[in-house]
Amino acid sequence: MKTWSPLIFPFLLFISLVLIFIVCPEITSWSVSESFQYLPYIFFGTGLVLGGVFTQSRISFLCLFFASITFLADYSFFIKCDAARGRTVVLLSVIYVPSLVALLHRLNERGFWTAHAGFRVLMVLSAVLVILLLPMIPELSNAVLNARSAMFRPLSDYIRIPLIGILAFLVSMPFLIIRKQHESPFLGKLIGIAMLFVFGALNHPVAEEHSAHGEAMLLMFMSGSALTLIWAVLESSWRSARIDELTDLPGRRVLKHHMANLGPSYAIAVLDIDHFKKINDKYGHDTGDQVLRFIAMHLNRNQAGKAYRYGGEEFVIICENEDFDQTVEALERLRLAISSRKFFIRSKTRPKKKPGKFNSLGKDAHGESIIVTVSIGVAKNNGKFSSPQETLEVADKALYKAKNEGRDRTKIANN
Repeated sequence: MKTWSPLIFPFLLFISLVLIFIVCPEITSWSVSESFQYLPYIFFGTGLVLGGVFTQSRISFLCLFFASITFLADYSFFIKCDAARGRTVVLLSVIYVPSLVALLHRLNERGFWTAHAGFRVLMVLSAVLVILLLPMIPELSNAVLNARSAMFRPLSDYIRIPLIGILAFLVSMPFLIIRKQHESPFLGKLIGIAMLFVFGALNHPVAEEHSAHGEAMLLMFMSGSALTLIWAVLESSWRSARIDELTDLPGRRVLKHHMANLGPSYAIAVLDIDHFKKINDKYGHDTGDQVLRFIAMHLNRNQAGKAYRYGGEEFVIICENEDFDQTVEALERLRLAISSRKFFIRSKTRPKKKPGKFNSLGKDAHGESIIVTVSIGVAKNNGKFSSPQETLEVADKALYKAKNEGRDRTKIANN
């Protein structure tokens, strides 16, 4: 549950809005309020600003795009009361939104004040102009309205989005689910949920094009989309500040906070990868990064305590088990688990599937394998240390003793 926790809020928000729509029809009275009319635009404006502040320009562009769609749908259905125009806006929106969302997410973040940002602005403005201008062509709007039974045939009594839009949504989702390197693993998923809100918002005016209920749900679901985009900015910024992007382990800032709140009974272990410089020199820094992720995978599974990346090839484990002997045993199991598993050097010809049999030279049919080992120094707080920082320093000294004694071992500090 903890792994998916950033997605809980937007999912609960979406479910809540659906339930409100079903069980609280009196919600339509909210749309009469002028402040309610401006609510999604306030949220989208907030997301646009936060995206700029926290270097998430794609979120800002999406906020601008979704706010424009909100206005065009609201204006067409409920201000002009032009059903043909409104349905054309919906049709164009559900085609453009998935394609533009997927494209913006897969493009690398380039900030606001660059030529790349100018290209993204041009893409968004072009899409907005198409959705604005094409519905003004009477022949097109009439064709969309006349094709209602074919183009807006519901998959159920509640889904009235054009089928082409549903297909575009499904095609775009893999581009959002697959994580991009050096970014939050939840960014694409949260953007996908924001897009789901947009589809929910556009579904209701189609079903209730002349009702205040349809307008209320349009504004509410669009507000939900804006809140999800704001959440995506905050989650991504929180992660970049606290989580090491290479290993997905918490970094020094979180470690310091944990150490500041330790109780009287704890131990601190410092783990270092043996001969890491030689691995980098021989196989390159890309392989070195893969080794770090390999170690992080084991640290995430360790039973000794909470692991952090301390810097370079060093990691720290905070152990709050009162039984120190059990802590040392868990650290030993961690060390042995790392050294007992072969690490395969990635090459251009190596397949993504795990190799099968190995030969005596440490190579399989697709590449070379090496044994990665670690050295560990551990110190227990026994009342002699004035602070967790001093305990950490003593554990670090024990680590260097383990290195000097031959590496690939766990050394307990002499208190």
